[in-house]
Amino acid sequence: MKQTLTIVLCCLAIAITAQPVNSDQVNYILAFENEKGKILENQEVTAININENTEIHSKFMSDKGKVKFILRRGQTYKIQYLTENFEATIPNAGMSFLTKKVILKNSLNIAQTAASDTIIFTKRPTASTETEALFQLILKDKSGNLLKNLTVWMVQPEIKKTYQATTNTRGETFLLLPIGYDYTVNFRHDANYKTITIPKMPYLRFKKGFTYTSNFMEIQEIERNDTVFQNVPLSQKPTPKRALILVTVLDLDGNPLEDENVYLQGIKKVYTVKTDENGETALMLPKGAFYSVNFEFRDSLEILNIETGNYTRTDKIRYKYIGSKAIKNRVLYRKIEAELWDSLVKVQYFRDSLAASRSPYSGFSSKIFGKDKTDLFDKINKRAAEDKKKLDENPKFFEQVGDEIAAALYRNRGRWKNKIIVTDLTGSMYPYLDQVLSWHVLDYNTSVNNQYLFFNDGDKTPDNEKIIGQIGGLYYTNGENLEDLTEKMLETMQGGSGADSPENDMEALINAIDRRKTNRTEIILIADNHSDIKDFKLLYQLKIPVRVILAGADYGVNEQYLELAFKTKGSVHTLEQDLENLYELNDGEYIKIGRFQYRAYGGKFLKMDKM
Repeated sequence: MKQTLTIVLCCLAIAITAQPVNSDQVNYILAFENEKGKILENQEVTAININENTEIHSKFMSDKGKVKFILRRGQTYKIQYLTENFEATIPNAGMSFLTKKVILKNSLNIAQTAASDTIIFTKRPTASTETEALFQLILKDKSGNLLKNLTVWMVQPEIKKTYQATTNTRGETFLLLPIGYDYTVNFRHDANYKTITIPKMPYLRFKKGFTYTSNFMEIQEIERNDTVFQNVPLSQKPTPKRALILVTVLDLDGNPLEDENVYLQGIKKVYTVKTDENGETALMLPKGAFYSVNFEFRDSLEILNIETGNYTRTDKIRYKYIGSKAIKNRVLYRKIEAELWDSLVKVQYFRDSLAASRSPYSGFSSKIFGKDKTDLFDKINKRAAEDKKKLDENPKFFEQVGDEIAAALYRNRGRWKNKIIVTDLTGSMYPYLDQVLSWHVLDYNTSVNNQYLFFNDGDKTPDNEKIIGQIGGLYYTNGENLEDLTEKMLETMQGGSGADSPENDMEALINAIDRRKTNRTEIILIADNHSDIKDFKLLYQLKIPVRVILAGADYGVNEQYLELAFKTKGSVHTLEQDLENLYELNDGEYIKIGRFQYRAYGGKFLKMDKM
């Protein structure tokens, strides 16, 4: 029986949540069922814009028989389901959603017991007749294997008869069919799959074979905005319209990673699934698009080109990954560490006492606020002179007294002739001003091209009002003399207000790159190791190496700064180490920093146990 669609306009309460749409769009919701009210599911529905044939939307019915499209007002669409279609014109005005019930009338309910007009061949007929052909159908899968025990329905609507048979062990079935008619071949999950014509010839013996690949998908899809959340059983087969992508995700030691989000990014939509306890998952992707494979903390693992065509495709891809849970746990622990360590009273007491223990010319952060800075400048110069004398006696002097910033700058003084020094001057960094100021005096005679940019994470802007990339609180000086330098530091410190721990390092670096005097100017970042980078997502904008000097790396290095150096082909510098060429590390490789080891993966780093 030929399936005919009757479209009934209704105002049903359909259980698909309407998405926010633009003023020129509507949510167009369809519900599919047969005449007896049985829900139809897992069949593909396509909406084609008749005015613009390139605008095509394809979706599969949910398990409740519903489909939702976001369509443009004033446009006419052809809605296709199986071999039937109808046109729907979206009004220029009115409600932001429309609903329709689609009833499949006189349909062959192939999932149910055969109807009274169905002739079932349980035994093989042996001879044709004057009015009936002996029809032999041979079915194979795409690999050429014979399809055994597969039930087939041959539907002829004019005589209102359906002929049913099941393939044998050789993938063949035999039926007696009235001659001179067209028959629609139906399978359990694929109605109207193919049309076969039986010629009008008495005593005809007719043989036909073809490859059968089911369009049926036993999957769940939920679409929110541009993201499609899928749940695909691993037993699902590819279809002529969608490719099957089987993904296995393991940790760096080869153990399965459970509940990992896998994203296949197309041009217009993102398809996402979660791995099971074996680290396995599957996706069904529409043909005719490129897809980028991504994890939550790793982008563009590879690009899949799934071309259009009448074929089926299964990809099996396997990845090793550091694991999003491990990364999230480490981020959480860093936050706890920052809250414990970044108490200004504790930090300043510890660092100021350390500085005072090695020089009477210390604690510049408290003196910089004074009106008369004559005494301050005198002490800075004396501190620098004292440091120079100590360095002449012992080149490792800064390492021995714990001056992290000065130690890194001194070790690299021959390489970093021209530089712009980008410095975090939020509250917890005040004790490090001694090193920045004394080093300026030491370095001034050999590097006249120093520039400085200080930042305080947005002046006094409330955290909930800060916009990434526009946070502000940036203060620049060319550092021509000590007076200009201290004045710019004072402006930065007075403009800041403390607030949350993460800082706008990326914005400051981007601004500094624009201010370089020459393209050979080194970019130096002096960062608080205990503060995360608030605007880290701007990292992609940095195209030149960044040299990161970390303050407060006594108990391990913040992984974000390692990634910053990796992605920019820069370096990280602690009290005693210069970590160059981090970008050459292979996935899974370890690197020792101080007393700790870190594992690399695609630019991400994870602190491990003590070595």
